[in-house]
Amino acid sequence: MDEKPRGPKRASARPSLGVTLALALFPALLLALVPIGLVEDAEWGLYDVRMRLRNRLSPQPLSEELVLVGLTEFDSRQIGEEISTRAAHQQLLRALREAGVGLVVFDIFFEQERPKDDLLALRLREVDAVLAYKVDDYFRREAPAGENPPNFEPVADIARKTTDTARLMTLASEQLRDYSDKLSGYIEEKSALMSEEDRLEMARLMAWTRYWRWRLVERWMELEWGKEFEAGEAASPMVAQSSNFLSPSLIGAADALGIANIDKSEESVVRRAPLVFEYNGRLYPNLDLAALHVWYGADWEETKIEWGRAITINPTERADAPIAIPIDGKGRYLINYREGEDFLRRGTSVALSAAAGYVSDEAKRQRLAAAWEDAIVLVGEMVAGSAATDIEPIPLQPAFPMVGMHANILDNVLRRDFLTLPPMGARFSILLAGGVLAGMIFWLLPFARAARMMALALVAYIVVNYALFAGAGLVLPLAAPVFATVAQTLVLFAYIVGVAERDRRLVKDVFLRTVSPRIGEEILRNYANESLWGTRREISVLFVDIRGYTTLSETHDADVVLGILDRFYDTVSEIVFRHEGQVNKFLGDAVLALFGAMPEEAPNHAERALRAAADVQRAMDRLAEEPKLKELGIRLATGAGVNTGEAITGIVGRRRIRIEFTALGDAVNLASRLQGLATTDEIVAGDGTLAHIGGPDAPVFKDLGCELEKVTGVSVKGKAEALTVWKVRLREEGASARG
Repeated sequence: MDEKPRGPKRASARPSLGVTLALALFPALLLALVPIGLVEDAEWGLYDVRMRLRNRLSPQPLSEELVLVGLTEFDSRQIGEEISTRAAHQQLLRALREAGVGLVVFDIFFEQERPKDDLLALRLREVDAVLAYKVDDYFRREAPAGENPPNFEPVADIARKTTDTARLMTLASEQLRDYSDKLSGYIEEKSALMSEEDRLEMARLMAWTRYWRWRLVERWMELEWGKEFEAGEAASPMVAQSSNFLSPSLIGAADALGIANIDKSEESVVRRAPLVFEYNGRLYPNLDLAALHVWYGADWEETKIEWGRAITINPTERADAPIAIPIDGKGRYLINYREGEDFLRRGTSVALSAAAGYVSDEAKRQRLAAAWEDAIVLVGEMVAGSAATDIEPIPLQPAFPMVGMHANILDNVLRRDFLTLPPMGARFSILLAGGVLAGMIFWLLPFARAARMMALALVAYIVVNYALFAGAGLVLPLAAPVFATVAQTLVLFAYIVGVAERDRRLVKDVFLRTVSPRIGEEILRNYANESLWGTRREISVLFVDIRGYTTLSETHDADVVLGILDRFYDTVSEIVFRHEGQVNKFLGDAVLALFGAMPEEAPNHAERALRAAADVQRAMDRLAEEPKLKELGIRLATGAGVNTGEAITGIVGRRRIRIEFTALGDAVNLASRLQGLATTDEIVAGDGTLAHIGGPDAPVFKDLGCELEKVTGVSVKGKAEALTVWKVRLREEGASARG
């Protein structure tokens, strides 16, 4: 026999396994398969928190190979307009060449031509340099209105067909520039003498000159840096409609050109950088990828792009093996930010004006020269406040110069310090595993313990999640599992409450039909009480039986008999309820009622059972006076047995089909035997009932107006020894019992 408690813990806190798993998996599947903005925003927010925490607990400065020269507010005071004439950059490049710089990366756009661009180009050729340019995704550069002037037809033919990059650059940077200069000079000299029509024609020629210079540079870029793009399901790179190329004089002098655009289409914080862009059906590298190709001596055409996996470059210097840089399906790289403001304040980071003048302090000069030797020097904007034009929020801080972003990307590649975002399938697997775990926990344990276990499991996952991020660069989902756990707990709580309420409704339906309303409510309040589901206690049992029922059923039609039984059952039940007892069973022509069987029931169960028996006798007398029964010649007469003793009480039955609260034991059987000893209109009470009430002199007998007769030596079936019983006869219809 299973001796475990038969209480309601499993019934109310452990719904079916299948339903529990389904409810637990639903939030997980929803979060895994449906992109929810709130969850995604929270996911990236927690990513930022992990990164800041990691950098605080385990700081890792950027590589010493990376040095910053920044445009600051100090430069605007020291150089003034000289910055716009390229002079400062020429001086900087000369100083860097003297120091033996490894690579110069300009995060500055030289879009407008300046008089000293040829001199700046000479300086660029003296070092390995990469220049930045921008692309636009919202307009395409169009040709001027009208037909192409006849003298530009050869230029147009070259721009469309030639593969000679030297010819393209010579035509754009020298011939067309000279032609443009002559047009400008002529317009300036003859403007006052020209007619409106002539001025319009000169303006048209100037517009076509600018357009064909741009188209020549575009063709040069296509041949030098355009990579064949093979579209596929996994490939969805950033698309540019137009480009803002640099001064042609400078383009040809640089070792590489890279796009410096960032992508904020999906998030306001710069966490990912597009490493490639599509333009006119070809792929172009961003500034960082172009710089890495120069640094490692890699060929852009040999670079392999696996969308959603990695961009693999093949170094010919400074590295012995291919370098795979992880990207997503859009060609974006997840930046592993290692430093923010600290990198900008580094001693080797210096303002442009100071670097261009190569500083007057000899000690600082030597320190910078040593830092620049064979280093990657990034030149960009470090202006703070409202004057900033290249400042964006990053995970480490709300405002950060983007030249620092490029430094972090380059540092990641130099150290192979990459972050890994698991594919969608991994996120799905994590949420699925969490759902199964939640379902099993809530199925095996009561809700309170299950909720605590889920909280502990969630804390453990957060700790492991951070450890994998900080130690291995693995970015596992965090917000989705947290949201899923909370949602699962709430859903399962609602379901379990519903199951418990269903059980309560079942109990209510069963018990409120068999007990008084007040006792029924007590049962519902104490539904989790172990004693309700099985306990041994002292109770009083009342058996009431119709005398002459066999004759009644044989001499009257079935509908008459059933109607009389209904009146009998209703009358007895109402009286038992009034005395706070429980109608346990209808047994044909008899009723079994229990008193004292419920938790927290009043202790005077023997007195209440006796009063109920007396009230039943008097109620039968009143029924006999009803005209309908008189016409039928029927007088309902009963005999009753009351016994008090120990019994086992509790709920029995198959809970999914039918349950019943009952009492088992000798006390119940003896009550039935005593009822059999009673004559018409007589109550036979056991000696235990009298003892519980207080003996034959107890006030209840006087109150009921009855006579007592003690009978000894009574033999009953199932008892080896003779018993003492008490026959209770009502003298008159006196005062009704008080409850």
